[in-house]
Amino acid sequence: MTNQCDSFGSKTFVELMRRVRSGDEQAAQQLYERLGPYIDRIVARRLRARLLPGFDPEDFTQAAWASFFARPHLMERFTRPRSVVAFVSRMASNKLIDQWRRRRRATARAAVTSIEQNQLQYTAVLDDGRTPSEIVATDEEVERCLAGMPEVQREICRLLVCGFTQEEVAERVGVSVRTVRRVVRNVAERRRRSSDDGA
Repeated sequence: MTNQCDSFGSKTFVELMRRVRSGDEQAAQQLYERLGPYIDRIVARRLRARLLPGFDPEDFTQAAWASFFARPHLMERFTRPRSVVAFVSRMASNKLIDQWRRRRRATARAAVTSIEQNQLQYTAVLDDGRTPSEIVATDEEVERCLAGMPEVQREICRLLVCGFTQEEVAERVGVSVRTVRRVVRNVAERRRRSSDDGA
């Protein structure tokens, strides 16, 4: 955080926070305009670090500011601008992580349900080590490939089936991209053996 964040002056900032606590909308707008850009950059950087596509950081910073202004009783603890930046950016990051976890759980439930009910066909994105290829598999084939695999490998396959890239899968599962590619090659080999046996 640069010193510019604290350029209010301590007395000016304390007075501004007093006005914000009392419900002064002009003071709240001033606080937002002065500190908002710092928070936006922090949240955007954390978003990129987590490789989370499809999320708009502004959605989460706006929600965090709304939560902050809705809790005037908490504002007495903040005596410096950078403490507000740290608090609001953490709130925004927590909201981002919560949303990602909800999306992840929903995606996983949808994938598992579809496999169990044998209702859908999946498109599995596999990489044979040279070029990615899209393979359309029936539910029965997907079940056969997943059977007997460790839970981590099953999770990798389910995420690939749902359309995540290998880099995104590696980030979410907590493994290297090389591990994801190795699992993909193993699944491809299983499918080839299965096809040979059925020929």
